[in-house]
Amino acid sequence: MSASILYGPAYIGLYASQLLAITCNAYLDIGYGTFGAEIAWWAAGFAITLAIGRAQQGQVRTFGKWAQGVTCGLAFLLFLVVFIPTWGFPRAGLAMLAALQMSINCVTVSRRHLYLSLLVSTAEVMFAASHYRADWTMLFYMVPFIVAAVFTLVAEQVNSRIDDINAHSLGTPASGGQLAATLSATSVILLVATVLYLLTPQPVRPNWQWEYGQLTNIGNVKGESGQANQDTSVSPGSSAGASDGNQGVSAPGGWPSSGQMRAAAGRQGMPLWQANMILELADAKEWTEVHLQPLMQGLQQQMQSLKDWMKENYRSIAFNLLALILLLLAYGLWRFAREIKAVAWVITRFDYLRLGVLGLHGKGRPGAQAYFHAMERLLALHDAPRGPTMTAREYLAEVSTSVLPVRKEASEMTRLFEDHFYGSVRQAENRLAQMRAVYRDIFRSL
Repeated sequence: MSASILYGPAYIGLYASQLLAITCNAYLDIGYGTFGAEIAWWAAGFAITLAIGRAQQGQVRTFGKWAQGVTCGLAFLLFLVVFIPTWGFPRAGLAMLAALQMSINCVTVSRRHLYLSLLVSTAEVMFAASHYRADWTMLFYMVPFIVAAVFTLVAEQVNSRIDDINAHSLGTPASGGQLAATLSATSVILLVATVLYLLTPQPVRPNWQWEYGQLTNIGNVKGESGQANQDTSVSPGSSAGASDGNQGVSAPGGWPSSGQMRAAAGRQGMPLWQANMILELADAKEWTEVHLQPLMQGLQQQMQSLKDWMKENYRSIAFNLLALILLLLAYGLWRFAREIKAVAWVITRFDYLRLGVLGLHGKGRPGAQAYFHAMERLLALHDAPRGPTMTAREYLAEVSTSVLPVRKEASEMTRLFEDHFYGSVRQAENRLAQMRAVYRDIFRSL
């Protein structure tokens, strides 16, 4: 059974996604001047139906099913009386899909309903983007849709994980922290996706036409306007009358010029806030072109000089890169060997051969230090390392609390080590022999 949805921000994100998806389609007809009224009706319908779904608190109830039936019947009536006469096909079918989405909202109480609704909204946005009257100005609604969709998915996932944690803990949920986590995760996902999009080579518009058979003016490259903009063979009752006022041709480089931006801002039916933002973008583009053009030319010259230098020195560059890769591989191998303690294992065996078997420990304090450090390396191999600031006695106390079966031997080694430093010099050789015997016992025990 699909998990229930009780988190308010998930419903808010779903509402924004649905409204922005249908707004992209309604935007195709802004030339008629009914854009604002149409969006108001859709906004009210989505809000009411989602409020009904939210009120059921994660479980479908009788009034939710009744509201779904009423909404579904009303959607079919609007399809026959309003949608088909106004838009014709296929736009009427898409409006019917949005109306049926409202009926699903009445019983949206689980993750399955939420994902289904987001899928329908995505299909609606793709339909609007593939329409021949779509252009770059629709990005004012498509980009917020992407943000809202990602926020909805993240909010649902974060809430699900927190519910699992709260079910196994004694604490109380922190809604503020949950919202902060949702916003942070959404921002990171969108930032990473934007960077990957900018770094990934994008196909040009002729490739879209050849591979998929669909033209779009959104993301247009090199100012190609396509034959679809001149296509007027649409079905009777459709909104072809708005086509002349909603076309946009991009300037070379994929983005419209400042003049084209101002022309788009003056279209009939363009919302005032969007027109003002487009005019601000046009002013910013002109300012950038005037003030940053010398800097961009200088950067282009530097890039060309760098390319020429790389062509002349590509052999040495390739050799240095190969050497760097080998060094990184060697470093990675060394770190991996440390993780699996292979190096420590080899060193401890060498210590036993040098100190335990051959007795090559030197004389005086260096000999005592050699045995004590050999014991440290052997115990570190068995997950009992010595801290960088620990004294010999502190390390002995640390070893005494471990599960290693050498507490007695470690205590004897520490006593002999301290006696060698602070005891009689005449007993030094005898102590080294004892330390050798204790070290051999520790090695055999481990």
